[in-house]
Amino acid sequence: MKKVFLFIVVAFTLLAIPVTVFLVGQNQELRKRAAPATTIQLSPASKTVKPQGKFKLEARIDTGDNQVVAAELHFVFDPAKLSADKPIKGSFAPSILVEGAVDNTAGTATITIGGSTTAPIKGTGTIASISFTALEGTGDAPISVRLAPNTFVAAISDPEIAVYGTKDN
Repeated sequence: MKKVFLFIVVAFTLLAIPVTVFLVGQNQELRKRAAPATTIQLSPASKTVKPQGKFKLEARIDTGDNQVVAAELHFVFDPAKLSADKPIKGSFAPSILVEGAVDNTAGTATITIGGSTTAPIKGTGTIASISFTALEGTGDAPISVRLAPNTFVAAISDPEIAVYGTKDN
């Protein structure tokens, strides 16, 4: 009986070692995915506009090492101070996946642009632009336009993993 028990313990130990090594190796492979090195900035960073004045912001992307296949941009602004036109595709974006839309009551605007796996977006350039009109009574107070947290950029390495933003927001 002692020999059977000893045999089972040795067999279990010999089986557990390669299984553990395999699982540790799998965990390390997850770290090889694309690093979130892509950045998007609105340009110009600041602008002085009088009431009823118009201005345009460009969403400029730097893909870093990533090969971008899609970007879903969500702009947020103060609807009491600004009125927006729908966003349009920039010169660096190959195609529109979802047309630009604007909600001036909520102060939001969106557009989804994309490349493809055969012609991804790589480098630095303008992927979208949006025009605004300053409303009466805005005064000299600073007005903010920003990209919402649910702005999402996907790359060839893994389109389900965000290289900018988070897909779940």
